[in-house]
Amino acid sequence: MTDIWDDKNITISDLQDLVMDFVHKRDWEQFHSPKNLSMAIGSEVGELMAHFRWMNSKEEEEAEKSENITEISYEVADIMMLLLEFAKITDIDITQAVKKKLEINEVRYSVDEFKGKNHKYNRKKEQY
Repeated sequence: MTDIWDDKNITISDLQDLVMDFVHKRDWEQFHSPKNLSMAIGSEVGELMAHFRWMNSKEEEEAEKSENITEISYEVADIMMLLLEFAKITDIDITQAVKKKLEINEVRYSVDEFKGKNHKYNRKKEQY
């Protein structure tokens, strides 16, 4: 693994190894079932959302540029670490899962029909 810690130099596998080593050293595997990890992910997503709760768009932009971005980045890291561990213990290849889901979404959300629109693929056009 490289000494440069950024998204261009560290692989998903490298991050999973770091997270799993952290968990193993603390003997936390016994607590980290898929159910518990999924619940923890939900909790951390709630903490991330709390940073933006009730903000208007101007306040959101300010939060993203302020000292709050450090706290926000920690919530993102918590979510990512839990997702990395979840994928590892359930044998989900993250790259393959993302690739496959993008292929599915390419069909569900064609550029011609959905560009600039935010409705879900299974809602009829008349409903929005």
